[in-house]
Amino acid sequence: MSGQDVRGGADRFAWVSGLEPATVWREFAGLAALPRPSKGEGLVRAHVLDRLGELGLVARADRVGNVVADCSGAIGGGDRRRRQIQWLPLRH
Repeated sequence: MSGQDVRGGADRFAWVSGLEPATVWREFAGLAALPRPSKGEGLVRAHVLDRLGELGLVARADRVGNVVADCSGAIGGGDRRRRQIQWLPLRH
């Protein structure tokens, strides 16, 4: 990624303590702590790509900077159609 530690100290997660589902709120806290000035979403994009990779998903950034990951809907043996997850950076 950028070489910056984006998962630093425990204080960054203190405000989500007790919120459920805890996993979702911890991910949100990690993402929310990253600086992301308008048109400067590179660090956030890199973080999302890294996290998706850690989860075993193949992800990419398209030509305009959207993060796209394909995943199977087959968790638990259910629907096996492919799903696409897309993260769109907020533009102001």
